[in-house]
Amino acid sequence: MDFLKTDNINILLRRIMLGQKVNIKYYYFNQILEKEGMIIKIDKKNKLLYLPNFFISFSKIITISTC
Repeated sequence: MDFLKTDNINILLRRIMLGQKVNIKYYYFNQILEKEGMIIKIDKKNKLLYLPNFFISFSKIITISTC
């Protein structure tokens, strides 16, 4: 992961809040997938973002947009 992408994701993660509905584009093996849902937890220590029935590492996130 390059620094520019890391900086962009860090900025986006600072702007989102618990309970906010988001659309996440992320890497999953050799695929790019999307998931939409409400943020239920942001674990900054372990760098994980939680949606209902789903969690993702910050390092796998390509973009986050609010719905």
